[in-house]
Amino acid sequence: MTPTTKAALRGWLYMAVVATAFGLWQASVLAGIFMLLFLLFVEKLVRVVIVAVAAQNEAASDQGGFMADADKAFEVRSDELGKATISIDMGIDYGRRKNCFRLHSQYDTLFSDSEYEYRIDGTDVFVRLVHDYDRDLGSPETWDVRDGVVQEMDIRSRWLPSVVRRDDIEEELVGLKQQVEWQKLSSTHFNGVKYCLLASDMPRPNARRYFRQELERLKIGLDLATKKAAELGFEVDDKPAGRSLRVSSEDPRHRDSELNEFWGSLKTFSITDPEFISGSHLIAELKKLLGEGVREEPKA
Repeated sequence: MTPTTKAALRGWLYMAVVATAFGLWQASVLAGIFMLLFLLFVEKLVRVVIVAVAAQNEAASDQGGFMADADKAFEVRSDELGKATISIDMGIDYGRRKNCFRLHSQYDTLFSDSEYEYRIDGTDVFVRLVHDYDRDLGSPETWDVRDGVVQEMDIRSRWLPSVVRRDDIEEELVGLKQQVEWQKLSSTHFNGVKYCLLASDMPRPNARRYFRQELERLKIGLDLATKKAAELGFEVDDKPAGRSLRVSSEDPRHRDSELNEFWGSLKTFSITDPEFISGSHLIAELKKLLGEGVREEPKA
């Protein structure tokens, strides 16, 4: 119940008390006193109920995740070539569906929609593909997966007239058959949607603690990786598209051995190769979930 509703209800009770007391006073002062005491008791009872409901809502919020419905739209990619977005707790038919998310992609005139089921085990997230179809302007939609089953016959019939190598078809089918089975979702998969899925499901205190741990792990790991890169003669170029390495102007070495040593060292810093590349984005997402994102200054 909002503060405005509380104030309105309290005001109504006071007016009812005054009106009733005044009316009854004219007929019987004693009856009016009893009615006044009764209404005061009712007003006190309403206050107790309001406090109890507020406490219950707060407890439910702590137990059920802390993402509002408006925050359950997640941007995977957006550039001049196209965009991809994820809608959490939504099916491929746009209906609300718990423990599912819909991936919508657009590339030029081609649109793709997929539905994934997810389950959470502690801080691990597992996903599997349930539905997947494409549609292009002027062409009928084509399904690759329906109800968790790869549409192998349809895929072969579509690919055979145009595919160059039969191995391409087999590779596509193997990939789809892997996706319809449960797979562990990494922190960088789908641009970091794992954290949003956890935020929508985990109890608030547990989620915040885990996000703090991940934030520190990434910050420390990226700092150590940057120092290691400098030691090997590289500079880290941190751009919106991700981190990359370039040869330091002071140390023009650029040998495969140094590159291999750098990428091999990342596991000692508790980060993966994709986390090094997407680290800045992951840190920004975690800060946003923790309420520490960059806020716009109020306009004068």
